[in-house]
Parts: sequence; structure tokens; C-alpha cells
Amino acid sequence: MDEDGKREKIIRSIAILALKNELSKIVCQAISNIDNQDYGFEVASSTLNSIGYSFHDELGDLSPNLKRWISGDSEYIRQQLCDELKSNKLPKHEGLLILVTTLKNKDFLRTEEVWRGLSTRSKEDIEWLENNNLAQPDTSQKKTITNKSMTIVALGLIFILSLLLFLGVHVKSTPVNPSQESPIQQEETNQIKMIAPQTQTQTQIPSST
Repeated sequence: MDEDGKREKIIRSIAILALKNELSKIVCQAISNIDNQDYGFEVASSTLNSIGYSFHDELGDLSPNLKRWISGDSEYIRQQLCDELKSNKLPKHEGLLILVTTLKNKDFLRTEEVWRGLSTRSKEDIEWLENNNLAQPDTSQKKTITNKSMTIVALGLIFILSLLLFLGVHVKSTPVNPSQESPIQQEETNQIKMIAPQTQTQTQIPSST
């Protein structure tokens, strides 16, 4: 149960931080190496707990626009999406809401049932997908979807934090070998995969290569 839309606003705040490329910075700031030790780290739990409230006072409660759009990826487009997330609630949809990809083009985004899709392989502006609104779940499925969505969001955040912690420890403990050639880095697809939480009624969101 999401009383007063609290969880929904937390998810919106995290999405805005991710779109602004600020989420990883905050997480890294909350993790520090233990002084005078080669291994181990400390986590400022208060900093992590505050992430979901970064834009809490700025978030509105307008109904979501269910019409889908896709676009190229740019700072201007991301800011438009952030402004929408600040003023409008997330759609009550079981599935992918926002996708930012470096691997797929807009043709791919047209075929996916994604609410907002951005591709770095295009410089084009927003393209509204006519007569293709986001499907809404049945009322009888709302409670199940809510529980499932919050579980997925929680697991996704735990995975991201665990990955950042692992990379930090691995980089610190691995010696640098100048003679070793650096592996070819592959392009990554960044996904913000969210399933919007929903208010419970008596009959009653989370990168791949």
C-alpha cells in the first residue's frame, strides 16, 4: 500500500537523479574507504536513505500523460522528462516505463511498450506515438502489481549498490600492470526500469548490453 503516494514520489526522485547523471555521484559520496586500511569501506546510510527525498518538495500530483513518446538523447530532452516527472505522477503500468539506450535506435523503441524512450543513436526531437497510449492494468490486479513492482524496484537498487561497492573494492585491490593491454570496452545500454506503485483499493516502477 502506497499511502499518500510516498513510494511513488521516491521512485520519481531516483529517476530524476538518474536522468541528470547525479545518482551514481551521490552513491559514491556515501561510500568511503576505511582510513589507513587497504581493504574495507564505510557506508553513510543516512546519505543513501535521503536519495529518494531529493526532490520531494518539488514533486506535484498531476495525472500522468499516458501517451507514449520516443526521442533522441540530449540534455534538453532529459530536462523535459525531468520536468514532467516533477509535475506528473507515474503511469500505473506493469512494465518498462523509461529506457535510455546507447545500443538501440528509435525504430526499436517504437516496437517496445515503453512510456518514455531515449536513444543516443538519434538526435531527433520528441516523436509522439499516435493512437498508442500506455496500457493500464485491470483493477483486480492492482494489489498484486503493487507488491511485485516494489519488490523489483528494491532488488534493482540493491543490485546497483552492490555493483558499485564491488567495483570500488575490486579496483582498489587490483594492481596496475602497465604492460597489460586494456580490454576493448563495449558500449553499454543504460536502463531505468521502473514499475509505478499504485494506491491500493478495496477491489485493488529498474543496464543490459
